[in-house]
Amino acid sequence: MNAACSESTRSALENPHTLRHEYAHQVQNQVYIARGTTLDATDCGTNDDFIHTPVHYSGPKCAWAEGWAFFMAVAYDGRPVYQPSYMAG
Repeated sequence: MNAACSESTRSALENPHTLRHEYAHQVQNQVYIARGTTLDATDCGTNDDFIHTPVHYSGPKCAWAEGWAFFMAVAYDGRPVYQPSYMAG
């Protein structure tokens, strides 16, 4: 792993759910490219902070992109419910 990665990035990349989530983004991007278009999900977060979790505001394109990736990661695990640590209450 790249030594330049922050500890939080390294920790996220070692999480199987995160890897499946990011892979799902790649699959989604390839489908859009194959159709000759792109998913311009530039409506994530507010004030250019690009925070995009299920508990933060996002626009419809971001919601579609993140919802797809979140769903695919959970579907791969075969679990109907997944609660990441940032949503624990």
